[in-house]
Amino acid sequence: MLATQMLAGEWPSMSAERAERPEMAELPQVWYADFISPQRAGHLRAAGLHYVDAVGNVHLHLPPIILDVQGKRPTRRSKAMEARDSEVRVWRGPALRLLFQLLCDPGLAERPQREVARTTGCAQGTVLHLFRDLEVLGNLVTLGKRARRFVPDRTLRDRWIAEFGQQLRPKLLLGRFGIEKRDRWDALSPLDHGALWAAESAAQKLGADLVPGVQTLYVPEVRASLLKSAGLRASDTGPIALRRIFWNIPAPGSLPDLVPDLLVAADLMATRDGRCQAAARSILTGSLDGLLPES
Repeated sequence: MLATQMLAGEWPSMSAERAERPEMAELPQVWYADFISPQRAGHLRAAGLHYVDAVGNVHLHLPPIILDVQGKRPTRRSKAMEARDSEVRVWRGPALRLLFQLLCDPGLAERPQREVARTTGCAQGTVLHLFRDLEVLGNLVTLGKRARRFVPDRTLRDRWIAEFGQQLRPKLLLGRFGIEKRDRWDALSPLDHGALWAAESAAQKLGADLVPGVQTLYVPEVRASLLKSAGLRASDTGPIALRRIFWNIPAPGSLPDLVPDLLVAADLMATRDGRCQAAARSILTGSLDGLLPES
């Protein structure tokens, strides 16, 4: 016997029924929809979920029973379905800030939207619209009325990297600085000022064969205490770049004083420098690719 539930909120949540009937707690759930696209089906399989649709696609992995049927398509798609698939927008700064935090902590997407907005510092409208886009792309699977599962993949990650470089990164620059007192800069402990190494500086600390042309720190704001401790002075062409921290959740990097690996790679890709981009691909392959399905 299998417990079945609709995708995309078409059936109510079964939590109440399971509470009233304890014997159902042991039954595997099978999610149902009129049609499950190949992309969404891949996400469901990657998440270890069972599904079936009205067209004939099915995935049940209940050894010794394994049933997997893929590639079935409806004979006719409704205008609403076609319009829905064409409505994913270009993501601007607020959506990219939110998506970064979801990629760093996928479990965030399972919380109520108001809580997601409060935790990430984003507007509720941003959460609503991005969640809808992710559903269209198949990266957010809605289970019943409220439950959902965020299933990121490399395609989504790479899209974030590309749009971050174009839409968000230019707005994060707080200023360039020259080194006025080298001994102070060399002795700087970024964590003492809430700062984190990024881009080439972070890649070098991760083992990349790079000599940073520009050393980048992400900071909450430009503080006089940091400039004084680091021996920095404002300079439009200086070798130090300060960028604004744009996330609200704990998002640790591979080392305590580094930004998350995803942001290290994104900054490197945005430089358009071949050596930096090679270092970015190495970071993505070494620490992130194994965590994500292809698409």
